[in-house]
Amino acid sequence: MVERGYLADNCNDCLGNRDFFIHPNEEYKSWLQFSQYTVPKLIILSVFFSALIWAAKNYQAHRHNYVINRHRQDSLSTFEGFVSAAGDDTETKNAVLLQATQSIFASQSTMARP
Repeated sequence: MVERGYLADNCNDCLGNRDFFIHPNEEYKSWLQFSQYTVPKLIILSVFFSALIWAAKNYQAHRHNYVINRHRQDSLSTFEGFVSAAGDDTETKNAVLLQATQSIFASQSTMARP
């Protein structure tokens, strides 16, 4: 028979038990015994919660960058169309170039991030 350590027993209790914080079959004789049972579970929950928050923030940042870069790509493709449609009018070309440059390089906000 293979012996399992404290961490394996505690994780098994943590994941396999419906009553996560309080074991209904055990009476805690002291505060120390209660804390030895609940503190590891609180640590596991806090790590999972922190990972969830971290992943959500990374997703929002990735989505924000995707929207901004897509807008820049659309601005560049539209700029090429406007320049070819302007013909020989240099004033219109300069105005289109100025607006396209501001649209691409100006700070932009999306609804993904406040």
